[in-house]
Amino acid sequence: MVNWKLLDDGNAKAVWDKSLLRFPDYTLFQTFMWGEYKRNSGWSPKRWIAIDENDEIIAMVQGLLRIFPLNLGLIWVPGGPAGDLSAICEGFFKFAKKSTGLKRLFCRFYLNRKNNLPDEDTLRKSNMAKARCSINSGLSMLYNLFPDKSHPKATKNWRHNLRRSEKHDLSVRLWERPDIDSMLSVYEQMEGLKKIGRQYSREELIGLFETMSDKITLYRCDNAGGELLGFRGCAIIGNKGWDLLAAVTAEGRRSYASYALFDRLMQYCRDAGILYYDMGGVDPIRNPGVYNFKKGTGAVSQEYLGEWDWAMPRLLRPLVNWAVYGKRGTF
Repeated sequence: MVNWKLLDDGNAKAVWDKSLLRFPDYTLFQTFMWGEYKRNSGWSPKRWIAIDENDEIIAMVQGLLRIFPLNLGLIWVPGGPAGDLSAICEGFFKFAKKSTGLKRLFCRFYLNRKNNLPDEDTLRKSNMAKARCSINSGLSMLYNLFPDKSHPKATKNWRHNLRRSEKHDLSVRLWERPDIDSMLSVYEQMEGLKKIGRQYSREELIGLFETMSDKITLYRCDNAGGELLGFRGCAIIGNKGWDLLAAVTAEGRRSYASYALFDRLMQYCRDAGILYYDMGGVDPIRNPGVYNFKKGTGAVSQEYLGEWDWAMPRLLRPLVNWAVYGKRGTF
């Protein structure tokens, strides 16, 4: 027998992350601080726990809620849930609908778990379905910080480019007090060069450092004249790390600053005892440059369970998927 509970913000702040880290499948995106960061973007974080007959927490779901007219709610669950996935079958969606007071509810999970048939069967038993129009590719790259003979190392070309960076008199150092304007300037240059959309707004960067500054490790790369060429940073939670911030200027690309930055950041993570490093989502078709850079490090492709939907009434499912396809936006 599983009982679901919705924690208020005060109780969640006190116990959420401590409980979350007990599960081996915890992710950055299910931490309390990530929910608070997304609150700055207009989401309302909700945190549910599943408790078994022994009064033990067996599953946790942090959902980001937005409410629309007609008493309609959308819950986005990035990187979750954590724990026993079968607990979702025992009343989670019914309780989520009741505890939020919503008449109509659409819920989407993005599960950072290795794709496998038993978990797919469990999700289907919860009346979930694979998202028809997904936001993420469902692919990521996992970097092994302590490689052995069974794991590939960096490719010859990647190592060659790292050596090239050493010929450009670059200075790579920990950036303890990052300047938001400088970061935005580098992002804007990179976005223009690659012809991609905005990666972070000023408000998002400020919110990120306000809520997670003690969990973020950021390195900057300067040229011989002290000019900022790029930066790379990650969030470290427990013994896991996640790629979070990365950008280089045109000069940074020519001087292979990305290679020097990644190499130095990984040295830091090894020294810190990080065992698991997620380099983030990749799309080999739409963004082959990023994919090839990450693959060249020796990182291994990982296919996640990805995005799954639940809706009541069920008509919401095709409607929301249609909206996602039309806007090609992000939650």
